[in-house]
Amino acid sequence: MTGWRENDVFFQLFRQSADPALLISQGIIRSGNEAAAALTGITGEKLSSLPLTSLAPDILPNGTQGEDYAEQHLQNAIQSGSDRFEWAVRDRTGRIIAVEVLLTRLLMNGEEILHATIRDTESEKQAEQKILTYARDLEEKNSELDHLSSSLIRLNQELDERVRERTAEVMRLLQIKSDLITQIGHDLRTPLTPIMALLPDAVSRVSDPDLHECLTIVYRNAERLKRVVTMVLAYSRLEGVPNAVNPDGVIAKDLFDQAILDSSHEIQHKGLIVENHIPGDTRIFMANTHAETVAMNLISNAVKYTGAGGTITMRILSTGGRTSLCVQDTGVGLTPEECKRVFDEFYRADNSRHDRESCGLGLAIVSRIISLYGGKITVESEGKDKGTRFCITL
Repeated sequence: MTGWRENDVFFQLFRQSADPALLISQGIIRSGNEAAAALTGITGEKLSSLPLTSLAPDILPNGTQGEDYAEQHLQNAIQSGSDRFEWAVRDRTGRIIAVEVLLTRLLMNGEEILHATIRDTESEKQAEQKILTYARDLEEKNSELDHLSSSLIRLNQELDERVRERTAEVMRLLQIKSDLITQIGHDLRTPLTPIMALLPDAVSRVSDPDLHECLTIVYRNAERLKRVVTMVLAYSRLEGVPNAVNPDGVIAKDLFDQAILDSSHEIQHKGLIVENHIPGDTRIFMANTHAETVAMNLISNAVKYTGAGGTITMRILSTGGRTSLCVQDTGVGLTPEECKRVFDEFYRADNSRHDRESCGLGLAIVSRIISLYGGKITVESEGKDKGTRFCITL
């Protein structure tokens, strides 16, 4: 194979090929490139004089004779001009690896030469196996995800159905409660009306001091019962859409001045200082009756729980871009736990904050009215005997 090695362009390309390549004549390796030497670990003249079959094990992985199998494909390539077959060779570490051999017949200087390109298929098969394994794992994961997705959808549907059922049940029970409260209120109010009408006349006609005191106590408790019934009925009616809103708004300062006037007797009795600093142009946009109820309950609550000589102040506060109307007192104050529950229906923090005249619904009514208009009422107190501040934001 001398004479063309140094100058032949083909031979230069042959030597520089990235794939292992051999030139074979009559079954003997005549030359190999650097990639072939790297694969087999055989270099120089040693590789150039070996039979091709010496690179393979005696028995191939498929069970056939390595020498016979190679000879058959060499003959096929000589006769047909090319051939391709799966084979196996020992690499430089002695490990048997799977390869694919592509044989091409060439004519060089009048001599038939077979050009053999050897491609390592072991790594490809391992990569393919890894890809197949990954694909199977991915398919299993997808199947699991599909199953989980179906389970979640089913669970979500079941939860939605349960929520609808429970919501319907809660609404039914709330309606029953509302109807029951309304019915009880009317049933109590009906006999109270003639009692309240007749008791004052009966008290005035009694001359016996003991009987007079007894009837006075009965009348006072009948009045209290009437107030409780009125409050309960008012609270039960605070459902759904609010009453028609005053389009011009209710002037807040006038509203609270009237509430102060309504509580003036107790304010004077306790010697309270009441300051209304609400600007005259501040308006509250809600139904007149609701606005009056809110103002009346906030002022009466402050008056009730502020000790003699205390102060009650009304003002507008702006924080975080929102404007609030606040009523602050220097009264008995609230603990953090009481602040959380002060708007609950019929809640009584302790005996020191509630007298027998209170039914525990005033602040609950205020909270319900404010929520009807999408607003919020908050309460702040630094603790017992440190006063309380209620703020409304609409």
